Amino acid sequence: MNYPKREPFFAHKFVRLMHKAAVAAEIGRDAFSLLVVVAHTEDAMRYRGAAKFWNSQLIETLGFTKWDQFDKARRKAIESGWLSYSGDGKRTSGEYYVTIPDGYEQISDTPIEDTCTLVNPENGYKQGYDDGYKQGMIEGINRVQCGVQTGDEQGEPSIPVPLPTPSYSPGKEIYIPEKLNTPEVMKVVGEWFQHLEHKGKHEKIPPRNSPQEQAWWRQAGRLGPEKFLAQAEKAMAEGWVTLRDVPQASELAAVNDEWIKALKTAQQYPSNWERRKEILGDELFEALKRTGSVKVAESDSYGQKALREVFFAHLKEIRDGITASN
Repeated sequence: MNYPKREPFFAHKFVRLMHKAAVAAEIGRDAFSLLVVVAHTEDAMRYRGAAKFWNSQLIETLGFTKWDQFDKARRKAIESGWLSYSGDGKRTSGEYYVTIPDGYEQISDTPIEDTCTLVNPENGYKQGYDDGYKQGMIEGINRVQCGVQTGDEQGEPSIPVPLPTPSYSPGKEIYIPEKLNTPEVMKVVGEWFQHLEHKGKHEKIPPRNSPQEQAWWRQAGRLGPEKFLAQAEKAMAEGWVTLRDVPQASELAAVNDEWIKALKTAQQYPSNWERRKEILGDELFEALKRTGSVKVAESDSYGQKALREVFFAHLKEIRDGITASN
């Protein structure tokens, strides 16, 4: 799947464009909702690639009651040129990203004002088309539409461009491990703190020149540059607010066998903890307990993927000698 290059805040502009082009009236509200979710999931992933969903995940979260409803909405979105999709949704998750059909990119995404909505129901769609798509095609994005100037003429839109990623500069009294004192690490630290700020986790950002800031760097120093960068990139891509261990391939294969063992035991003995402990041993039993034996036993294929990562994190804590889960 060739993922296109995105400009900052693409998702917001994309949704405004669909609204102004009356896309919901053309392909239906179900397909429109699907496109909104895909676009903003791309945004949450910082436009690093296509959004990935299982069919069941989208069906449940978007409120579809039947497979046919979801399939119809997705096909409409694809056939109309607003969605790119690949995958079967069964053995692997599907890959989605939104697209803009030819011609629509010329429509200005400035707001539809009150004067645009005072239309008769009988000709509302036609007037919306004439005022939006048709005029955009003829006169381009620098046109005065519905008596309102474009963003370039009346000021900046509500979300014009993102603030630049701040370059992190530690407090003067803070010691930075030499191996981490590189431009690449400092750039990612700045991105990480900005990510936490966007997530509303201000308490996780250490104050400058504070003991918390020094402790943060000690922890980063124990990870080393490669692990720190890998964990930060993974966490930001997944929308996490904590740094989590990113296992190597060999570690992943080993823990996957242990996860399968824990999963099957939880499913086979959901109410018999003694039997679970007998089969799993102390470490795997405790990791399963912290993850949630009932949640694991009752999880579907999508939920198991997320729980597996939680299980791995708890198992690592246990093996590293951490007795209480954070």
